[in-house]
Amino acid sequence: MAKSLERLYGDVSSLIDGLVELSNRYAANLKEQAYGVTSQEISNVDGSGNPLALSTITLENDMKGRILRYSKVVLTFPDGSHPLVIPNDYANQPSVGYENDFNVKIGSIGATVYPGITYPVGSLILSLDYEANTVNAAAGDGSNTGVTGGLCVQYDFGGKLSETSLPSSGGGNGSLKPFTFNPTTGEVEATKFKGDGSGLTNLPAATTPGGSDTQVQFNDGGAFGGTDLITIGTDKVTFTGNVEILGSNEKITLNSGGDIVIDDDVNGGSGSGGLLYRDSGGGLKFAFVVHPSNKVTICNRAANGEVQIRANTSTPGASGELTIATFKDTSVDFLDAAELRGTNIGNIFDTKAYLTAVDFCMSTDRDKSAHSRSDGAASRVDSSLASTFATFQVPLGYQATHVLVSGSSTSSTFDVYESDCDSSSSTSLTSSPAVGTNTALSSASTGGSGKYIVIKFTPGATTRDVYGAKITLARV
Repeated sequence: MAKSLERLYGDVSSLIDGLVELSNRYAANLKEQAYGVTSQEISNVDGSGNPLALSTITLENDMKGRILRYSKVVLTFPDGSHPLVIPNDYANQPSVGYENDFNVKIGSIGATVYPGITYPVGSLILSLDYEANTVNAAAGDGSNTGVTGGLCVQYDFGGKLSETSLPSSGGGNGSLKPFTFNPTTGEVEATKFKGDGSGLTNLPAATTPGGSDTQVQFNDGGAFGGTDLITIGTDKVTFTGNVEILGSNEKITLNSGGDIVIDDDVNGGSGSGGLLYRDSGGGLKFAFVVHPSNKVTICNRAANGEVQIRANTSTPGASGELTIATFKDTSVDFLDAAELRGTNIGNIFDTKAYLTAVDFCMSTDRDKSAHSRSDGAASRVDSSLASTFATFQVPLGYQATHVLVSGSSTSSTFDVYESDCDSSSSTSLTSSPAVGTNTALSSASTGGSGKYIVIKFTPGATTRDVYGAKITLARV
């Protein structure tokens, strides 16, 4: 009896070992056939005990093979128990760059699946064989194209399907050059068509150009028309009629390097061309004329026409505009505050002005007036105590900064004063420098209405002459 029990125990033990081995082999076979093995526990509830829907299932390694969209898989324990069917409504998987992820639902895309229990680490994602042939394989979801409702056309790429929305490594071009079909409208989109097109139908009929060669085309009652008013050459556009720019503030804009060229009416001949305007009576009058004799004219050929030159103060627009000069048929009127400047205006030579010996004619001694010597080249007063004077009005826009008096002796001295036509007083600007010394004024004398400078020559002896004076100016 004891031997029978011992034999029975051995048989049961052998049977148990066989079942364990069979279970292990079955589990190993399931793992080998699985798309992947989970690397994290999959909980069925959140921290508050609320049901938790599946989102992304992370695998230990990259997914084996591809799970087609709209197919189904099954999630099981490592031993194949507790199967949970999961629809793959998200996309063809895995996605590029996420090879170890199986997405059940992200946001609003995918299927909503609530597991009834928690699945441990090492759980399996297996295929459902009966689902394998119910889904048509496709290269991708490629519907992000320019054709409304368009879907990417599939094509063979090295023995597998591809489409233009895929990256180049997958046989596509990232939708840079789409090839799509809209099943609703029948519209096909592609970047380029090659061939003679002889078999194509329903194409627009070819339209014969209107007018003559090089003429611009326009809509002439629904048909192409040509006009000789505008022609296109190899390097220019030619207008033979009037060009009218309509609108309240339309413009012709010249970019950098653009020029407006005005020829005379007969280029190199006897005619003249220019810019015209409409006068108050509606007539066209020249305002700028180009002559064939290398002359240009700014003019106003209207009756009693005036030409104005205007400039602005620091205020932009019409409110800051000043009329600097007005040219009429018999006169030129300048703005009262306008300053005339130049290198030779009157007795101004660039930034210098000169007085002659004749200018030193007024004397401090009523009985000893200055008299001319050397045919007007020198002036003398026959007194060692008397002085002679000359005056100079500094022009508007200038100021006197230095004075040099020339004479026969450096022992003579001179002085400079600033005075005004409305006053009998004067202000000293020097301290009796010697004749022949270019002396800086203690304060520059700026030109103004009624202002002038006085130059006093003191010979110091009866035989000393004054030749003239140089006044240095600066523009202000």
